[in-house]
Amino acid sequence: VERPELGSRLVGALCAPGRSDVGLTTGLRGAGGFGKTKLATWMTHQPEIEKRYPGGLLWVTLGQEVHGSDLAERINDLAYLLDGRRPAISEPDLAGAELGRLLDQQAPVLVVIDDVWEESQLRPFRYGGRDCKRLVTTRIPDVLPTRSFSILVDEMSASQAGELVSGGVDGLPERGIE
Repeated sequence: VERPELGSRLVGALCAPGRSDVGLTTGLRGAGGFGKTKLATWMTHQPEIEKRYPGGLLWVTLGQEVHGSDLAERINDLAYLLDGRRPAISEPDLAGAELGRLLDQQAPVLVVIDDVWEESQLRPFRYGGRDCKRLVTTRIPDVLPTRSFSILVDEMSASQAGELVSGGVDGLPERGIE
């Protein structure tokens, strides 16, 4: 279901002119199941985003259980996508510093960090990448840095919910579902 009010705010935040301070992020926050990841996915297909980030897009999904060497491995995967070499780093902050170094050598890249549960998961992604932006999806409001731009993704309008429930179902009355 399209959510144009959220989509336009998100694309506007990610395409704002000028360089962002290192580590500043845009966040999509809200309870589980309200469409943060779907909105982030939709955003990646918008022509304005492709134009603004000629270095491309990096996407990593974390989740509640990803910490320590598992987190470092996910960061190393992103470094591999940029450089073609996989760092042998098992400490998340060091892996993040290497990723940041590689990002500094790229045209602007959008880094999507999906399903962040703790600040310690986000911290390694805040190194380097002077011309990059980070989009974070999270259920936890205080995970995002205080200076980040945050969009609350919560309940849909009645018409959006009706469209979600009835989409693709033939034979429903024109009024839809109430």
